[in-house]
Amino acid sequence: MQKAIKIMIVENHNDFRRTLCSSLKEEGFPIIYEALNGKQAIDDLKNIQPDIIILDIRMPVMNGIEALGIIKENYPGIKVIMLTGMDSKAYITKSIIIGADAFLMKNCGIEVLVSVIKNINSNKTFVYENNLRRIPVSEELNAKKIIEQRALSSKEAEILVTLCDGKSRKLMAAHFNISESTVGFHIGNIYKKTKAADLVGLVKYAIENGYVSIQHFH
Repeated sequence: MQKAIKIMIVENHNDFRRTLCSSLKEEGFPIIYEALNGKQAIDDLKNIQPDIIILDIRMPVMNGIEALGIIKENYPGIKVIMLTGMDSKAYITKSIIIGADAFLMKNCGIEVLVSVIKNINSNKTFVYENNLRRIPVSEELNAKKIIEQRALSSKEAEILVTLCDGKSRKLMAAHFNISESTVGFHIGNIYKKTKAADLVGLVKYAIENGYVSIQHFH
């Protein structure tokens, strides 16, 4: 039996959030958590860990862009779909760079949202849907390229330095007070972003990009 996909919906408009919850449950997603803003979502993640978060951008207390950065830094294994009414290239680009797994308009339709949920849960290619129009493959590959080349997050930078020091995942987990699996997710992202093939490549990248100096190894 296939494991149920756990979803969190972060949306401050009650009617839209409740309608979305009801629609997703009808589509076969029985486990759905709700949060009214980014801060509440971050607080709730201390006790629950959904597979996918559907995150609005414009919210009080903490907006979706701010929340996205915190989620991706501290819970890199959680996939995030930005679902918004604002068709802004600036927001799309910023969301992709920070780490969004998909960016959809609120009028995309439940069938599109369900398809994207299933795709990103299976680690399939990044999808951007604009007013029910899927972007061409060439643009999709460019979006994927942006993701691969985005800068390291502050947590990834810290872990890169400890990798250069030769620390084990167990020691890193204890040092940063996170699980070994979370360390593993960060390391995987570091290798993807740096395109390094091995630890030697990571050390070279760290030196060339100013994360550590040559004197660091003496």
